[in-house]
Amino acid sequence: MTELYVKVKTEQDSFNLETGHMIKADLIEKPVNGRANTELIRKLNQIIGKDVGLIEGHKSTRKKIKVDCSKEEVLKKVKEWEKQQ
Repeated sequence: MTELYVKVKTEQDSFNLETGHMIKADLIEKPVNGRANTELIRKLNQIIGKDVGLIEGHKSTRKKIKVDCSKEEVLKKVKEWEKQQ
């Protein structure tokens, strides 16, 4: 299991992920009633293909997530997704 940080921006025109020092995510949803968190976790589950959970940052722009695979595999999947966009 791997723990990673994700920096999010909400209320964007489209969903986007970017790798770097930290994964950055643009989310469409507003940060109301957990909708942005739900969008983030749902999209990461689809892209990575593994179970993703939110550990910390439920009300912050800096989220700590857990993933049932290695950090290298997560970054590889996100980079592959980036190339397809």
